[in-house]
Amino acid sequence: MTIDVESFIRTGRLGDISLGMTRNDLIGVLGVPDAVAGGGPTPEILKYGDVEVMLKGGVTTFISIALPPTRSSDGQYPGWRPTHETTRSECEYFLRHNQIAIDPEQRATRGSFRTFVVTDSNVRLAFVDDLLDRIYVIRED
Repeated sequence: MTIDVESFIRTGRLGDISLGMTRNDLIGVLGVPDAVAGGGPTPEILKYGDVEVMLKGGVTTFISIALPPTRSSDGQYPGWRPTHETTRSECEYFLRHNQIAIDPEQRATRGSFRTFVVTDSNVRLAFVDDLLDRIYVIRED
């Protein structure tokens, strides 16, 4: 799977994957997941490489990119390729440079995570100790 981080941040869609998709639609697009966790009364998590998708009631409610520890040249990340070594200031520079707004009213601190809501698509960049941990979108209803 190719992961276009900038497009995900702008739109909240990861290629053909979006919030609200059913489990069957998701598997139709991505195929059989690499791993599955949960299910039943707890949310189900489907893992496809660096991508995790959570389903509640068979519907996609969370899409996350777990970043690689270092930059790779395998072609999975065209364009901007953040890693766990990417700093908050590097992310904010990237967002400003590409005219992607950070909503200062939506910043939140939860434990050791700082969360930034980015764009109208509600995508968040989560940091631990000022280093990027993951990029995700969550359905909040």
